[in-house]
Formats: sequence, C-alpha cells, structure tokens
Amino acid sequence: MNALGWLYYNQNKISQAEQWWSRVLQISPNDLEARDSLAKSCNDKADIYLKSRQLSKAKKLWKQALKYDHKNKASQYFLNKYGN
Repeated sequence: MNALGWLYYNQNKISQAEQWWSRVLQISPNDLEARDSLAKSCNDKADIYLKSRQLSKAKKLWKQALKYDHKNKASQYFLNKYGN
C-alpha cells in the first residue's frame, strides 16, 4: 500500500502521497513505513522552508515529523540546532 504513496511522491505529487500514507495509518496505525514516509515528507518540506529562511514553518514541520516518528534523527537535530 505504501508503494502508491511513493509513486505520487516521486512524481512530485506530495499532497497526494501524504494523503495516501495517512489513509494507510487509518487502516493500520502502527505501519512503520507509512510513519517514516510521512516524517520524511515533513522533513523535506521543512528543508525548503529553512532554505527560504522561514524558520517557524520549518520548526512546525520538524515537530510534525516527530509525531510520526519520535526517533527521527533529522528532526531532532534541526530542532536542537534552531531551538524548539
């Protein structure tokens, strides 16, 4: 099921990918692949905000990524670096 999300993601249809992974979590709340995929998507979007100097939006996305994957190293690193 997660493969369809990646198909959308790789076509730069990020919103559709996230919707698909969210559907997966509705069916199977502990699906690690869907959780990891959503966390990665959040981190990717946060990186765009960071590069455009929109730090508050980036922080919000890093925090959201941690809701999907509380051990997400990238989100932890950037929140520690730029503050919660």
